[in-house]
Amino acid sequence: MNTKRKVASDFFVGIFVVALFASVSAAYEEAVVNNGGTIRGSLKVDGKVPKLPPLQITKYKEICRDVPNESLLVGPGQGVRYAVVTLEGITKGKAVEKEVGP
Repeated sequence: MNTKRKVASDFFVGIFVVALFASVSAAYEEAVVNNGGTIRGSLKVDGKVPKLPPLQITKYKEICRDVPNESLLVGPGQGVRYAVVTLEGITKGKAVEKEVGP
């Protein structure tokens, strides 16, 4: 793929992602929450932990050839580290915490 086509493709994908997130965030209404609840738990792998394919290194291969694939980290008791759980269908609630930059 030539450079101009790649840049144009990346631009349109970026616009699509921004539009998608704008429509999703517009559907959520911030409101005062009294007596809210807390969700706690853990995510565990059921069964055998799959063997992950090696990472596809595209730059600095001579330095990064032995980088482990850590896209799934499983600890004692089959617990998954860095798991993300999404609640769907929530349209109203307290303000979503935003990441603060440096």
